Amino acid sequence: MEIIGIALNLVNSLSLMFVIAFLLSKTKAFKNLFFSDNNPIVHKVILAIIFGIFGIFSTYNGFPVDGAIANSRAIAVIVAGLLGGPIAGIGAGLIAGIHRWAIDIGGFTAVACAISTVTEGLVGSIGYKYSKKIKQKWFLGFVITVFAEILQMIIILVVAKPYSAAMTLVNKISI
Repeated sequence: MEIIGIALNLVNSLSLMFVIAFLLSKTKAFKNLFFSDNNPIVHKVILAIIFGIFGIFSTYNGFPVDGAIANSRAIAVIVAGLLGGPIAGIGAGLIAGIHRWAIDIGGFTAVACAISTVTEGLVGSIGYKYSKKIKQKWFLGFVITVFAEILQMIIILVVAKPYSAAMTLVNKISI
């Protein structure tokens, strides 16, 4: 029952983030960020900030599981990387990752989650290179997100101490 509860809470969190993103996507300024032929570094930095804030929002919209926070922070930074490349993805990862560490300094997953958030932004950025060539962009996003989440579980297992608590957490949140 606990796994179903975690999944439902994450879907709820994602739904709220998607509603906010949808509303933003209707504004002219936001459309210019995505659909401009000339996409200067300033736009990528703005994307990093916007999606970094989405990552922070996802952390606060998460919920506690065994001394950690189950959330959808990875989605925001991966999307930043997919849409804006390395500057946006790694930038958003740094913003959301440093925030995650800062709100739980000394927490057993704080460092692991900060590292994994930046890594997820990097993985999304790698997908940016291929997104121009692939017609099924949703499939690329899905594969990259699954890969990034697997990396996050590995990082938690390697970095978080004690290992037994990390393994228990990964077993609960991996679905």
